[in-house]
Amino acid sequence: MRRIAPCGLGVIVPLVAGWPLWAAPPSISITSNPNSPIGFGQAFTLTATFSGSPAATGQLQFIDGSNGNLPVGPVINFSGGLASYSAPTNSGLAVGTHYIGAIYSGDSNYDAVFPVFPNPASCSGVNPCYALVINTSLATTTTTLSTNQSAFAPDASNTIVTATVTPANSGTVAGGTVTFVFDNGATTVTGSANRGQTHACFPCQFDFTLPLNALPSGTHTVYAIFNGDVDNQPSTSNTITLTVTQPAELPDLSPWGITLTALLLLAAGLVMTRRPGFIS
Repeated sequence: MRRIAPCGLGVIVPLVAGWPLWAAPPSISITSNPNSPIGFGQAFTLTATFSGSPAATGQLQFIDGSNGNLPVGPVINFSGGLASYSAPTNSGLAVGTHYIGAIYSGDSNYDAVFPVFPNPASCSGVNPCYALVINTSLATTTTTLSTNQSAFAPDASNTIVTATVTPANSGTVAGGTVTFVFDNGATTVTGSANRGQTHACFPCQFDFTLPLNALPSGTHTVYAIFNGDVDNQPSTSNTITLTVTQPAELPDLSPWGITLTALLLLAAGLVMTRRPGFIS
């Protein structure tokens, strides 16, 4: 007969006329963003993804199997085969490994799910289950932005903006990313640490070389966002201004189609060929 998720954990399955007593077990997987491991105090999102057709409906509750099946976040609804919970920085999960399961209410097509964790807790034989590892406290960081030239022509290919990420305490920034934000989000570029510093750098420098004609003429703003990693918190840099200048063009003396440059060269040639006593 149809299994009913136990009461008391926020998910109650109603008995609906027309539902079959037997239903297929759903196929649900759990992931996190960022991926495990994450740092203590770091915000993250848990997502339960349903695989199959028709898409599952109903409600879902994440639970912590390593902490007495305590709920993680509120009861949420499946929508489009997904159910997500965005945990704040004060999610309450301690440092260590948390085996995250999901209670599913079931619907007219799929059976209810209530994961039973072994003792000691693990994901062995538990479906769905996700091992979420939380590391020690994240270090705060400072990100500063600089450039090798703040004014340049559109075709300049050697303009570099550099984000320097420094943790508050001695440590490393290992393989994180920085997003460069131009003109308040009109253009964004994400890059990894370079200068040979893809691992264990203190501080880390992230360079972005502007492509040719990347920005139109005028004044532009840019700032950088360090996106954080398993050891360090995100941070946002100062804003700098870049000025793109169009090179001055010499006037065209139309209708003859002779440029000022050509006239100057012609005049210079006449002077250079002039000799005393001769008319050139």
